[in-house]
Amino acid sequence: MPITMKRSTNAKKKYMITGTKKDGSKITRHFGATGYRDRTKISNPEERKKATANYKSRHSGDNLSDPYSAGSLSYYILWGGDTIAAGKRAYKNKFGISL
Repeated sequence: MPITMKRSTNAKKKYMITGTKKDGSKITRHFGATGYRDRTKISNPEERKKATANYKSRHSGDNLSDPYSAGSLSYYILWGGDTIAAGKRAYKNKFGISL
């Protein structure tokens, strides 16, 4: 079963991934806090640039080497492009995993 992304069933999170990892284990991970902006929600280029820099500074300690960590998912999907589709491409380019 491939990894899929959809709206989270957790009211405090925006999205979730579910599926089977390459090692055969099952994964469900919720990410992106509800009520906070992400790069895909900001249309002004200057504001987007500032918000992205602030996000990266606040989350500098996140585990970005694990493709299934909430930090990686948020970093690449929600902050890796101007749209969710662009963020998914950034995630795939980094980890080789399609969503």
